[in-house]
Amino acid sequence: MNANDQEQARLGPVEWRESLPSTNSELLCRVTDGFHVPPGQILAARHQTAGRGRQQRVWQSGVERDLTFSFLWPAEPPERMVSLPMAVALGVADLLATYEIEAATKWPNDVLVNGDKICGLLAEVATDAGGRAVGVVVGVGLNVNMTAEEAGKIDRPATSMQIISGKIMEVANVLERLVPLLDARLAQWQQSGFAAIRADWQARAVWINQAVELHTDTGPLTGTLRGYGKSGELLLEVDGEAREVWSAELMRCAG
Repeated sequence: MNANDQEQARLGPVEWRESLPSTNSELLCRVTDGFHVPPGQILAARHQTAGRGRQQRVWQSGVERDLTFSFLWPAEPPERMVSLPMAVALGVADLLATYEIEAATKWPNDVLVNGDKICGLLAEVATDAGGRAVGVVVGVGLNVNMTAEEAGKIDRPATSMQIISGKIMEVANVLERLVPLLDARLAQWQQSGFAAIRADWQARAVWINQAVELHTDTGPLTGTLRGYGKSGELLLEVDGEAREVWSAELMRCAG
């Protein structure tokens, strides 16, 4: 990738595969192995057998059940990249609005409907054979045709477009509608980073000014979520003091 990639990057083309263990893993391997992967390249799987989420969670998807895809995006400074999944989450929320489904965003990379997870994102640094970071692979898992019975077997509250609308949808059509909406959000983000999407993010984000718990690499943190900083970092008030949190799992405090 060259220095102009971030100016030219747009999503597409779309490559569909019948079955893959993980679209993220496949794109990461292609980059490491030296295959040419254009910025914005989308790899989608009709059946994903070993998808991965944050915290090493497994994301499985049956044939034509859910939308699972990944795309490669040019590398930028780490502080700026914090908000890339947030821009993608807003694009998914925009899509759901076209189906009359009102969605909220949960930092750093989930989309919720009525408090239940409908979409998860995973961003991973893509490196070449020498270990040099050359981009970021962003994976998207959107529950499209998951049934209520299937959702009930998940260890966390989950929902799907079918559960909410009562309609079975063609997964490829959902992706076709999503791509231009993601492109629009990514264009915003490319221009000005998190500043360009901050107002929309805070309008959709859950639990602002509420008590939350953060699971970080150094242990749990509890406090009041006060919003988001200039790069998308979470602002947590703990005992009257403001803290910036750049990476954690966000949970609402019980009660």
